[in-house]
Amino acid sequence: MSEVICLQYEKRPSAIIALAKAFWGISRKFDPRNNISPICAVWRNAVIVPEHLNEFQKICGLEPGRGINMIYPLSFVFPLAIRVLGHSRAPLTIFRSLNTRTRIIQRREIRYDDKMNITCRMDERRIVQKGLEVDLVTTIDSSGETIWKSIQTFFYRGRYGEPDPVQGSVDMESIQDEPVIGQWFLPEGLGFRFAKISGDSNGIHYNALYAKILGFERDFAQPMLVLSKTVEGVSEKFTGDRLNICFKGPIYYGCQVTVRGAEMETGFRFDVYTEGNPRPCICGFFEKDSGQELP
Repeated sequence: MSEVICLQYEKRPSAIIALAKAFWGISRKFDPRNNISPICAVWRNAVIVPEHLNEFQKICGLEPGRGINMIYPLSFVFPLAIRVLGHSRAPLTIFRSLNTRTRIIQRREIRYDDKMNITCRMDERRIVQKGLEVDLVTTIDSSGETIWKSIQTFFYRGRYGEPDPVQGSVDMESIQDEPVIGQWFLPEGLGFRFAKISGDSNGIHYNALYAKILGFERDFAQPMLVLSKTVEGVSEKFTGDRLNICFKGPIYYGCQVTVRGAEMETGFRFDVYTEGNPRPCICGFFEKDSGQELP
C-alpha cells in the first residue's frame, strides 16, 4: 500500500512558496503499474479574510453585497491545490497540467463568520486516449457538515499506456443559437492582480509576449476570473446548487465577453464566448442539488 502523505496548515499557504516547491521537487515520470501515493493538504480553522474577498470581487467585477460567490472558494484554496498537485510524489509535474473540467456542489452559501476545515486531496486517475486525467477533490466543512465541494479534473498530455474504459462523456454541445444573457468588456491589466490574490500566476495570464511564444494570440484571463462573473449573472436567471464546467479555450483580455444561456428541463445551460471566436470557451450547466453526494 502506498504511503499516505498529508500536509497540515493552520493558515493559507503561500502560493509563491507552493510553486517554488513544485518546481524544486518536480515529478516527471508516471508508471501506470504503480499506485499513486495518496496526497492531501488540510487547512484547519480557516476563515474568510474580508480584504482578500473584497479584492476578488473588485477584480472580477462582482456586485458588492451579494454574498460569497460559489466560485470564490476555488481561488481561496488554490495554494492547497498547488501543494497537492505539485508534490514530488504526484504522478507528473503540475507545470504540464491543464484543468479541463470542474464540478461544484454547494449545500449552502459560505458565511463570513464560518470557521472552516478545508481538505484538498488527489483522487482518481484515468488513462485516456491522449493522456492522463487526475481528479483533485476539495471539501469545505463547517460545524460538522460539508457545505462546499469540488472535483477538478486535470489533464496531462502524453502516452501512458492502454486507455481505461470510458465512464461516460461529460462534454457539452454548444448552444450558440440561444439568446444572449450577459455581455461585458474584459479590460487589460487584470491578470497580474488576479494572480496575486488567487495564486494562479502562470505568465500566460498577464504577459502577452510569453503567451504568444506559447502559441496564443495574447495573454488571457484565468478561468476563475471570468467564471465568477458569469455565475453571478446566471444566478439571476436560475438558482442552482450544482455546477458542471468544461473549459474549452482562452478568453482574451481586451475583448468582449458574451454569455448565452437557456433553461433546460433539468437545469440551466450556458456558454461563454470571447470576441472573434464562434466557439464557446467555457461551457456550463447549472442544476438544483438532488441531495445526493457529489460523485
